[in-house]
Amino acid sequence: MIPIEGCAGRDIVTLEGLGSRQRPDPVQAAFIEEQAAQCGYCLNGMIMSTKALLLLAVASSGEAEVIEALRYNLCRCGAHIEIMRAAMRAAGHLAEAQD
Repeated sequence: MIPIEGCAGRDIVTLEGLGSRQRPDPVQAAFIEEQAAQCGYCLNGMIMSTKALLLLAVASSGEAEVIEALRYNLCRCGAHIEIMRAAMRAAGHLAEAQD
């Protein structure tokens, strides 16, 4: 998160700007495939934090980096395992996380 002044002159992408119902962004698709939502309270933050992580460090986004990136998002319903699986799937490391 940054102060509003820090947004001046930057492109801002929201959840709605990532993909469409017909062509979801790979992160959105991973969350759908892993059924990583229950109540939806945290969903936008989890998806956008995962997307930001992958844009910044896709090559080094392992489980520890995903946990760190998602630590400020509060999931009230307990979908943590599915969310983590979705983030790891999006990062291309799902098989790694299962080992």
